[in-house]
Amino acid sequence: MKGAQLLKVFTGQPADDVAALTAEIEAEKAKASEACAKLEWLQLERKTADSFESARALDEQIAEARWTIERADAILPHLEGRLRAARAEKQAEALARHQAILRKRYPKFRAALQAAVEQQSEVIREREAANAELGEHLAQIHLPHIAYAGFLYRDLVALWTGQNDRIFSDPLPKPAVVAPRPAPAPAADEPKFGFGWTRFGPGETPPAPPEPPARPKRVPRRDPAPTESSQRQVQILRTGIEIDGTQAIAGDVMTIDAAQAAQLVKIGAAEFAASVGDEK
Repeated sequence: MKGAQLLKVFTGQPADDVAALTAEIEAEKAKASEACAKLEWLQLERKTADSFESARALDEQIAEARWTIERADAILPHLEGRLRAARAEKQAEALARHQAILRKRYPKFRAALQAAVEQQSEVIREREAANAELGEHLAQIHLPHIAYAGFLYRDLVALWTGQNDRIFSDPLPKPAVVAPRPAPAPAADEPKFGFGWTRFGPGETPPAPPEPPARPKRVPRRDPAPTESSQRQVQILRTGIEIDGTQAIAGDVMTIDAAQAAQLVKIGAAEFAASVGDEK
């Protein structure tokens, strides 16, 4: 049983109030400090008094100042002891309250984390199956990474959620299927005539029609190495991430703000490439 509780049991008085005790202690210290300053001045005045009567008159004020200082010296340790006991009881009550809050929260939080672990395991297993069937390179280009690699902080989860919500808000584009080229026509003994009456002799086949020009692919971005300590260079690991108004693609090397680079690395969207001072 603490000191404040013992005081309540034996005296029938309620436990001390921390704020009231603190105010009382500060008031006593202020009076003692004022008395010390006044005592020094009074003693100097007494030594230079014009008459004995004037000196005797100052003796009363000097005695009062000394009494105020002595009283503070006597009662302050007692008041400070009561304050320590009151604070200890208040802290014990707060500690018990917060322990109860944690005991109530832990089962729910543990269950939520365990559910997240199970979902993450499924995501990783499905990704490994896709890599095995499609090849890691093709999966890297066409399949977004949704495994969460960051800490459970609101800003990091919000970044991960925002990027994946944009990816899955529309159906994923279907990969282009290239039709097989038709087999050349078998050679014929009879002469053949093509368009424009072009003659082809026996055993000759008309040339295959020209293939349509392939759509040029965007060249991966290659930013110069960072020149400021607030920047980091990262290599983008998946397509579809919007950075500073630009749609990044897998393979881009970008020099961006260090904080944004760290968040992209934590969610598995990029990996560090270079920083200020690295060899070029």
